[in-house]
Amino acid sequence: MGKKTTYILIAIFILLAGGLFIRQKVQNINAKKALEERRVVIFNDAAEVSKIEAEKMGETTTLSKQNGVWRVGQYSAIPSQANGIVQGAVDARIFSVVIDGAASKQSLGIADEDFTIFRFFNNDEKIGEFKATYKEGVVYVQKENDSKISIVPSLGTYEFTNAWVSLHVGSFSKDAISSVSVTRGESHFELFLDGEEWKIGSRVANSEKVDDYLNALSYISAKELMREEESPPQVFSTIIGITSGENSVVYELEEKNAKDGLYYIKNSEGEVFIIDSETASGIVKQESDLL
Repeated sequence: MGKKTTYILIAIFILLAGGLFIRQKVQNINAKKALEERRVVIFNDAAEVSKIEAEKMGETTTLSKQNGVWRVGQYSAIPSQANGIVQGAVDARIFSVVIDGAASKQSLGIADEDFTIFRFFNNDEKIGEFKATYKEGVVYVQKENDSKISIVPSLGTYEFTNAWVSLHVGSFSKDAISSVSVTRGESHFELFLDGEEWKIGSRVANSEKVDDYLNALSYISAKELMREEESPPQVFSTIIGITSGENSVVYELEEKNAKDGLYYIKNSEGEVFIIDSETASGIVKQESDLL
């Protein structure tokens, strides 16, 4: 074989190898592009998100992260809800496109007003957005600036079905409570554990009544949240102080509406909720109620 033939073969080999390399490079780029197109948002790290807006039918709920804690206004957000939608957005991948172009959503039994618009921000910079709804357990997503409706099975439905804020006012172990003080105006008494007996002053309290009272205090749930435009009372007429282990908890109460039997209650974190009269009567007692 002559030198010329050898050089030609080497040149052909180089061309083939280069062609294969370029082809593989293009395939890799196309594969990466296809994977990127399946993503619902472009940010990769849930830690980048410091604010979420969830808009439905013109009403927007804003969640902001403050000192690592998600909050909705004055209330702590449910961590699993807030973290769930952010991580869900990062992990979400389109499974299939069910509507493309101008095809009607009605064929799926869904309408524009069924969708929640989720916007994600890093400080004030928007870094992601999509619309989502669900029907019969299937999550449908419309990416930002995209007319296609897609199925995204990796996005959970709980973000659409549950509230962002819990009605949980406060809770702790009943068995850890060692004292309870109740102040109503000028009236004040303290219930405390003395050995194995609960006492008010020098008098022994009724153990069954005390047990019911501690059960009521150990878990308090609100009837509703205070509206954003509503101002909490400047003064609360009833103060309940609870010592549980090494922790001290204070609840403050004030009547909101005598006709409806509603009361404001403020917990130790400064969150103000609204409770009904049954809950209020269970946690606000007089000395005679426990003797």
